[in-house]
Amino acid sequence: MSLSQRADRIGRAGSRLTEELLGQFRHEGGTPVRVTAHPARPLPTHVSDEIAASLVRNQMAPSAGDTELRDAIAADLAIEFARPVSRDEILITAGAMHALHIAFMGLLDPGDAVVTTSPCFFFDGIARLSNANMVYHETRPEDGYAWRLSDLKTPVPRARILLLNSPTNPTGYVCSHQDLVEAAALAEANNWYIVSDESYDRFVYDGSRHLSPALLAGSANRTIVIRSFTKSFAMPAWRVGYIYAPKDVIKAFTRILEWSNLYCNHIAQRAALAAFLGSKSWLAELTSELESNRDTIWQTLGQDPTFRFTRPNGGPFILVSIPSLTERLTDDEIAEQLARRFGIPATSGTVFHAPKRLRIPFGGEPSEAATLASRLIEAVGKLVEEVTFRS
Repeated sequence: MSLSQRADRIGRAGSRLTEELLGQFRHEGGTPVRVTAHPARPLPTHVSDEIAASLVRNQMAPSAGDTELRDAIAADLAIEFARPVSRDEILITAGAMHALHIAFMGLLDPGDAVVTTSPCFFFDGIARLSNANMVYHETRPEDGYAWRLSDLKTPVPRARILLLNSPTNPTGYVCSHQDLVEAAALAEANNWYIVSDESYDRFVYDGSRHLSPALLAGSANRTIVIRSFTKSFAMPAWRVGYIYAPKDVIKAFTRILEWSNLYCNHIAQRAALAAFLGSKSWLAELTSELESNRDTIWQTLGQDPTFRFTRPNGGPFILVSIPSLTERLTDDEIAEQLARRFGIPATSGTVFHAPKRLRIPFGGEPSEAATLASRLIEAVGKLVEEVTFRS
């Protein structure tokens, strides 16, 4: 018996393969570099206390999400976007990936298309599950991976979504106000929805600030915003995200959520609420810590001609090229070697539509950023020696 074509043509999520290789390295007695795609923080007492209380209550959440959590998010967004926002415009999801899946299922029919920039997160797997297609507008490292959406002149057959991601995973590009104006004009001209993945919205550096297309009042009726507690509140184990969209869209998305998992975990949502409403002193240094880690990496690897990458303006990743290795090995092979043999969480650039490059995170304790840089230099030196000897 055969599986569905959908199952046959979908691959693994690249970052999960990296985690498996790191697990093998750990099983063999190694200590991986403790850098991640999110900040490292223990949960504070006010969050853990709410988790304990929720365990005792053992309740189910409404399909659209915990009412108090949706109210709190709506109040916060109303301040950010300077207009009224209600809980009926908020849907709680099991992380941003789940939110993206719901958005694609709710907005796309089989054969429809999603337009986005590349390099980009592995959205293509989510599109395949929706029987939709991805169309990529390539950005260039020499331009700092700027979007340049005004260059998109050719009509895209059956496109329904303009998918934005800022700070961009994996390039670290942070959009400008002009980017948003161009995106809004493009979406208006083509009657597209704008889906804005803002998973790293709090991690913008060098005195800049995150900008959402939802700030543009003229685009509000076509904009879907996706955010993540996993990243912004250092809660990776809890898988809580949310969608902000017009009420009629949220109603449709809620029906889709009910037919995927009925409702999201109530305990995780209460943990997110406690994190959202309680003291944020435990989060106060997150952005500056990540920015410092970025600077450590840049000061060490950015000055070494072995490594080539653009200094990210946001997010927790570098997208690096190592020509001395990519001349002889594929980026899949390099990523596998770095993770399995050296405990470095490198993911192949190919899965991000960035061949011959590697995505490497730098979230975590500041000391681990220095460890990452030194171990990467050592590992690449050894791999270059090996491939040179074999040739």
